[in-house]
Amino acid sequence: MASSSSCPPRNAKKLHDVFLSFRGEDTRDNFTSHLHYVLSLKGIKTFVDDQLIRGDNISRSLLDTIEASSISIIIFSERYASSRWCLDELLKILECKHDYGQIVIPVFYRVDPSHVRWKTGTFGDYFSELGERYPEKMQRWGNALTEAANLSGFDSHVIRPESKLIEAIANGVLKRLDATFQSENKGLVGVAWRIKEIESLLCIRSAGVYVLGIWGIGGIGKTTIAGAVFNKISRCFEGSYFALDVREAEETGRIKDLQKELLSKLLNDGNARNVESQLNRLARKKVLLVFDDVNHPGQIESLIGCLDELASGSRVIITTRDKQVLENCWVNQIYRMKELVDVDAHKLFCQCAFRGGHLDASYTEVTRKAIKYAHGVPLALQVLGRHLCGRSKEVWESAMRKLEIIPHVDILKVLKISYDSLDDSQKNVFLDIACLLEGEHRDEIRMHDLLRDMGREIVRNESIDLPGKRSRLWYHKDIDEVLKKNTGTEAIKGISLDMNKVNRKIHMDSFAFSKMPKLRFLKFYGFENKCMVSHLDGVLFAELRHLEWQQYPLKTLNIHAENLVSLKMPFSKVEQLWDDVQDLVNLKEIDLCGSKSLTKLPDLSQAKTLETLSLEGCLSLMETHSSIQYLNKLKVLDLGKCKSLTSLPTSIHSKDLKTLILWGCSNLKNFPKITSCHISLLQLGEVGIKELPSSIECLSNLGELLITDCSELESISSSVFKLKSLNYIEISNCSNLKRFLEIPSCNTDGSTGIERLGSCKLVLKECSNIESLPSSLCMFKSLTSLEIVDCQNFKRLPDELGNLEALKTLTVDGTAIREVPKSLGQLPLLYSLQLKKCSELEYISSNIFKLKSDMLIEISNCSNLKRFLEIPSCNTDGSTGIERLGSCELVLKECSNIECLPSSMCMFKSLTSLEIVDCQNFKRLPDELGNFEALSTLTIDGTVIREVPESLGRLPLLYSLQLKKCSELEYISSSIFKLKSDIEISNCSNLKRFLEIPSCNTDGSTGIEWLGSYELRLPDELGNLEALRMLTVDGTTIREVPESLGQLPLLYSLQLKNCSELEYISSSIFKMKSLESIEISNCSNLKSFLENPSCNTDGGTRIEKLASSRLKLEGCSSLESLPSSLCMFKNLTSLEIIDCQNFKRLPNELGNSKCLTVLIVKGTAIREVPESLGQLSSLESLVLSNNNLERLP
Repeated sequence: MASSSSCPPRNAKKLHDVFLSFRGEDTRDNFTSHLHYVLSLKGIKTFVDDQLIRGDNISRSLLDTIEASSISIIIFSERYASSRWCLDELLKILECKHDYGQIVIPVFYRVDPSHVRWKTGTFGDYFSELGERYPEKMQRWGNALTEAANLSGFDSHVIRPESKLIEAIANGVLKRLDATFQSENKGLVGVAWRIKEIESLLCIRSAGVYVLGIWGIGGIGKTTIAGAVFNKISRCFEGSYFALDVREAEETGRIKDLQKELLSKLLNDGNARNVESQLNRLARKKVLLVFDDVNHPGQIESLIGCLDELASGSRVIITTRDKQVLENCWVNQIYRMKELVDVDAHKLFCQCAFRGGHLDASYTEVTRKAIKYAHGVPLALQVLGRHLCGRSKEVWESAMRKLEIIPHVDILKVLKISYDSLDDSQKNVFLDIACLLEGEHRDEIRMHDLLRDMGREIVRNESIDLPGKRSRLWYHKDIDEVLKKNTGTEAIKGISLDMNKVNRKIHMDSFAFSKMPKLRFLKFYGFENKCMVSHLDGVLFAELRHLEWQQYPLKTLNIHAENLVSLKMPFSKVEQLWDDVQDLVNLKEIDLCGSKSLTKLPDLSQAKTLETLSLEGCLSLMETHSSIQYLNKLKVLDLGKCKSLTSLPTSIHSKDLKTLILWGCSNLKNFPKITSCHISLLQLGEVGIKELPSSIECLSNLGELLITDCSELESISSSVFKLKSLNYIEISNCSNLKRFLEIPSCNTDGSTGIERLGSCKLVLKECSNIESLPSSLCMFKSLTSLEIVDCQNFKRLPDELGNLEALKTLTVDGTAIREVPKSLGQLPLLYSLQLKKCSELEYISSNIFKLKSDMLIEISNCSNLKRFLEIPSCNTDGSTGIERLGSCELVLKECSNIECLPSSMCMFKSLTSLEIVDCQNFKRLPDELGNFEALSTLTIDGTVIREVPESLGRLPLLYSLQLKKCSELEYISSSIFKLKSDIEISNCSNLKRFLEIPSCNTDGSTGIEWLGSYELRLPDELGNLEALRMLTVDGTTIREVPESLGQLPLLYSLQLKNCSELEYISSSIFKMKSLESIEISNCSNLKSFLENPSCNTDGGTRIEKLASSRLKLEGCSSLESLPSSLCMFKNLTSLEIIDCQNFKRLPNELGNSKCLTVLIVKGTAIREVPESLGQLSSLESLVLSNNNLERLP
């Protein structure tokens, strides 16, 4: 997107969208007034001459008005040529057309266009009469009438009735105005979709006052997009004004002048002195206002007063770098300007960096670096592109190396405006983020790379030559110099070193920090520790707030930590932090994850504000200090993979504890009593405990309980049923677990507590000793999901399963169950039933038909299943219950013992999808298949069926039929022609009789007229498939495409793949006006491609009218060239020629393909590219690789 300076809004824009030229006595009170009304309704600002004020010099005013209009509509009526006024208007209109490119649209209202063109008939008589009075003007007027009549316009004799004619004219005007707008924005990149988004947010057609804020960093394109929207929609308002650079106007004392200009333009009154009176008048006028670069709400109030007092329908756009400004202005919506996407960034940069806007192939890599540096910011892309334009590649590479350290001054200047508006405290925070917090991944810290670089340049300028005198250090070479040479000073407040960028180790001692008494932030991070130190003197770090040293090399940390807020030393070699009790009043975080040598924790009793203690992977840690049980602010305690840990304090008293992780503590035998009511996640894995303690019932906010790989665990206490917030329980690979969730004894009121539990999901995985669930579990009324997976000895679901009235999903996978209990049919909310890899399952109860909710039933790899879904006996009213079922999808996979579906199942009226996949002994679909009146998809894949039943043709809603890998299928019934379905038939190797057309019906029809689209082998009569939209021919032995292909009026996609015998593609393809995409690949014998068809009687070839936008040729090894006639393909936008190894020549006329945006030529034998390549004005992407190119034009 262009920068703000490149897209000034049109405050001096055209005054009118449309000027109407007409003879008043003929059409003013009928056609012209109706047309004016419809144009106004559509937001098109239209001028008619009765708007002129009496006393004006009408002829001069009229001429000025014509010049100030975008479009002129000339309404030729029978007596138009009798008016000198009308003909003089016509001369001026055509003058504006020639001089300014004004759009002219003739309308022939009840007059023949040829009479206007040749001055004949009654129209000619009136013209001759006028000419007798003004013979000196006859020639000019006559030429003007001929020229205007030859323009494309509207004829009232052709478009009827009059209402339709007026609607057509209005729509034509809108298209022309949109095209004009697009032309104005032609140099801009990436604006179109943003304009649509902003238009949508503005709700232009709604009443009320609506304010939209556009927010983003400097140079991101806020002004540009606001200007583009302003130019597009301003015609919909009674007045409009774009207030450019409001911040600068205030800073330079011009805010009053800006207000005067704004009110003058909006009210068309340059003489008024009373601002209050002007604002009152403005409140009655629907206006569009843009306030650009606002940095506090008072600026808008100074210019226009209260926005709420504007007239209904008014719209206001505010652009700013500060989101808080918009929130203080109470805007209705905030639109955040984002960086350009890669394609647009590439296009904008190339526009500025290369003449003609086309990338020089030799600059590809350095261009990629420049675009990456700019990070999609339009200003940066333009500044860099213009700076580098016309320079050698060596200069480019040198400039990019320099930019890694020092930002470009013009980019810096724009971005620094935001920084200068901050107070001193905010500036310090900004510089800390820019210089010290790279590598952080917290959601609350986000900064654009260009802003980061700007902040770093501000710090670099504190002392350009001596880095030791700067406040913050981040550049690895500067830090290396300061630490090695001991050149630090008290100016240094923070150091952040990415050790991955350091080539060799930095050897230092504590004396290196002795000159930095104000050091607050020290961060060494990276995959390998490069900072070697023999010892540290703690006195030197008295002011330190943040210490982060990944792979810290010493065994102890000898510092005074009273000011320390965060201590992060993951993967360190530390054995213990310190011996004595430290005053840790400010410490909130300790992270020693992966410190394998850590054996014990220090006394943390003074760390009263500690919130996070992360010790994951501290393999040598045997015990924790008893003081951790009294850390009242502790929120996260992570002891994962502390394999040597044998015990914890008997209790943990922190009321704020939310997360406790004990996963991988394989030697931990006891579980502490936890009194926190805030803990939401408890994760136990590879822990040596045998049971959960009863104290778990105190965790009233526990939402997730994860127990994995606890091989010693034998039982889970029923006290979990007292956890009212529990919504997820997962127990996996607890091989010794036998007793599971037995319901506790009844309370005095007869309840068990389980009734009061919230909704919950229960997952059991790989618990090999569990054989069943207790019946009492079925009192768990709020259980919504139950999964039992790979519990190989699990044999029985409880008979009371139907009591789980909230159950929505049931998955039983890899178990030894033999049947599904009958009570399954009592589950009112069940919508997903999955039975997988249950090799002992023999029977599924017919009670499943009592389920009334919409659902998915998937049964897969149940190799012993033989009896499936037999319909139950009739009820007393003759029904079976199956009629009342909700819509259902049924999937059968890899059930090798199922041979057929029972006929009675076809009473299942609400079945919408049926898939039978890889059931290798499945032989027969029921004859009554057509009774599935709701069936929309049918897939039979990997079965041994021999035929499809006749009743298939009775499925009224079927839209997808797939028959795959049915090796025994011999015949498909002709009843298929009654379907309105897409059909795919593949790998049916025995299919011999296919889709023979049935005998005619009594009305002479065959039913084939109702077919959907098919992929068929190509008969000569292919062109009769008049609804065909997509044609794919893949892996066949066809030699040519039939001539009738050109008769397919709706075909938009043609794919010919792996047709090794294909030699020729008929020129009839040029007759298909809807064709958008042609892809031909791996047709190794194709030699002749799209030779130019014979010319039409008008000299055209039809190719100009083709809609096709994409042509791809790949792997066509016999193809040597494309015909020159292809370049008449006016709508071609993408041409790809890939791996056509004998392709030698692109047509010389390639430059005629003016719409081409993508050209890819890879893996060919071309030696040169035609000179006309430079004429491809719309080209955005050019790829030339793996060719034999010797030169470029």
